[in-house]
Amino acid sequence: SHATDRFQRWRGLTEKRRTLIRERWSDFQNLPPAEQERIRREFREYRRLSAPRREQLRRQWQQKSRAERQQMLRELREQRRERRQNL
Repeated sequence: SHATDRFQRWRGLTEKRRTLIRERWSDFQNLPPAEQERIRREFREYRRLSAPRREQLRRQWQQKSRAERQQMLRELREQRRERRQNL
């Protein structure tokens, strides 16, 4: 079953990775509902991309420093804000 597969993958993760996932989930749960919905929407958009495009974006992200990642996120948020204002 799907649940069994997910549980097996979970058990295969290192304890460090499981801890990180738990912390991120907790952080997500503490966000305002509107922010949670924004993240869900953006993840759905990401999932609609082709597998090669998702892999390309993952590689680009992983090659950036923490400061570069934060700057990239700020720029994306600003672009989204501008698009909403122009509608």
